[in-house]
Amino acid sequence: MEPIKTLEEFLKIYSPSGNEEKAIDFLKDLFSEFGIETTIIEGNLIARIGKGYKKVLLCGHVDTVPGIIPFKKEDDIIFARGSVDAKTSLLALIFAALKKDYNLELKIACVIGEESENPGILKINKELLKSDYAIFGEPSNLDGVVIGYRGRVALKITCRTSKAHASKEDMNAIKEIVDLLKKLEELNQIDVSKSINSITVNPVLIEGGIANNVIPDFCKAIVDVRIPIGINALNVKNKILEIITSKNSLINIEWLSECDPVLANKSSPLVFAFKKSIAKMLKRKPRIVIKSGSSDMNYFAKNFNLNCISYGPGNPRYEHTDEEHVSIKDFLKSIEIISQSLSFLSEL
Repeated sequence: MEPIKTLEEFLKIYSPSGNEEKAIDFLKDLFSEFGIETTIIEGNLIARIGKGYKKVLLCGHVDTVPGIIPFKKEDDIIFARGSVDAKTSLLALIFAALKKDYNLELKIACVIGEESENPGILKINKELLKSDYAIFGEPSNLDGVVIGYRGRVALKITCRTSKAHASKEDMNAIKEIVDLLKKLEELNQIDVSKSINSITVNPVLIEGGIANNVIPDFCKAIVDVRIPIGINALNVKNKILEIITSKNSLINIEWLSECDPVLANKSSPLVFAFKKSIAKMLKRKPRIVIKSGSSDMNYFAKNFNLNCISYGPGNPRYEHTDEEHVSIKDFLKSIEIISQSLSFLSEL
């Protein structure tokens, strides 16, 4: 199957976190068309291509955030969920790997759950992930090479009290949670003078209450905390515990996921190869990028090495939005850039 048709069919498969099976089956069939055997490990699809003394991991996620965007094609532009984040980038990695023999051992990991608690990459055997270099498929625009991400702590906070008539002044579980969320803004007092960017605290879900005249006895909130480079997740967790403990004993906390920030080696041969390829293919200076979110690259860097980047077509400003769209020309050009980068890498 040729790249454009493959991209169209792949993006028509709705694959939010936890429902990636059809997307995985699609990619398994794609590899099979090229005579490449695959294995499934904890829901992740793994393929190996080529031989060489350098091992390169190509990793992308098949899942998306929830919310269907009806597939639509207008001239060169495709609108669909996952067109930016990040199914197009994954296919670009795959087609670049299939393009030629690079004298490299390529390991392709099509992982699940990146948009949830990252169960995909966390459950793959570490020996399989171990590589000299790693490229993660994430949107960076064609001229961007991503070498850094902020870290993340995700947590669920719950409060239980007692029901009462809404005319009373009894303890209100929703008010307790709201007050605590305001207190969590104290995280911004952590010294970030030597860090990149800042700490952000965003409640992303709040549930509570049963009726319009009953004081709620239960409320829960899920909170997303992003951590700048220069601060680790443990320090932020300890500060959160300090804030919650000082509030009251009615609050319970559950840690959902965490990862430290990452800043890769910007002088690595991998970064050099991509900068050289972008300059050659686009005739303009490449950009070194640090993104405000986080990705599977955070986990790789912590467990293996800092010779990693992320790269892919699409504008990151449209990640997780209802305006996701990608240029077909950019998709095809990204395949050429990744391919040229792998060639340069093999020569170093």
